[in-house]
Amino acid sequence: LFIAGTGGNTSDGGNDGSESELARAISRSGDAREALQGPFFYTLVLFLSTFFCWTDSPIGIVSIATMAVGDGLADLIGRRFGSNNKWPFNKSKSMAGSAAFAIGSLFGSLGLLSWLIGWGVMDPFGLSLLGLMGRLAVIAVICAAIELVPIVDDNWSVPISAALLASVFLN
Repeated sequence: LFIAGTGGNTSDGGNDGSESELARAISRSGDAREALQGPFFYTLVLFLSTFFCWTDSPIGIVSIATMAVGDGLADLIGRRFGSNNKWPFNKSKSMAGSAAFAIGSLFGSLGLLSWLIGWGVMDPFGLSLLGLMGRLAVIAVICAAIELVPIVDDNWSVPISAALLASVFLN
């Protein structure tokens, strides 16, 4: 990410051009500086969630699934099906992307938690499947709404919000 974000420029001015290709692959705009923003925060949040919470805490699982599945689907579906249904208060986001975010977050979180519970790695929280789905749906919808706020970078606001909400609804 550093190489892509700095354009690969070294102290001696060297740059073979492959770094600009890397920047285009990592960032949406192709701007090298963008790699040090969204993709960097995304990577940092996934690392911290994995390091501190993986497999023994629903907080980390929900945070990772919300970011990886929900936010990832929001981008893909929003780009493909969202050109005619933009939100009036945030023209860079679409209703289709927000719906994909909520659905992806819900089922990504449910799938990972069910898998870990099924293998005995995690306790089942004392909730029925519908009870767990209901709580995960609330978390997913709130995080989808938070993703719409244009004044903060969703690469950190969404997983932090998901972690806080999971600590309230799943602990």
